Parts: sequence; structure tokens; C-alpha cells
Amino acid sequence: MITERLSDPQLYTVMGIVLSLALAAALSVIAWLQRAPQLDAAAGFRWVRR
Repeated sequence: MITERLSDPQLYTVMGIVLSLALAAALSVIAWLQRAPQLDAAAGFRWVRR
């Protein structure tokens, strides 16, 4: 059943769209965190608490 689903081209397009959106979201979050130093300080405090 898994091979039948993987042979479906629609699944490849959906997976490609989801992966591209996830990659874009991760890059935007990283860029946003680098622009905001106060959020980096909050993340540092979170790491110290651990």
C-alpha cells in the first residue's frame, strides 16, 4: 500500500509543497529571531533554566 501511494504523483506534489512551506517558515523564523535581540535574550534565559 505504501508503494502504491508513493507512486501517486499527487502525493509528491503535496509533499513538495509542504516541505517547501516548512523550509520557508523555518528560514523566516530564523531570520526574524536574528533581527530581534530581545527574543534571543529570552531564548538564552530559557536555555539557562534548563
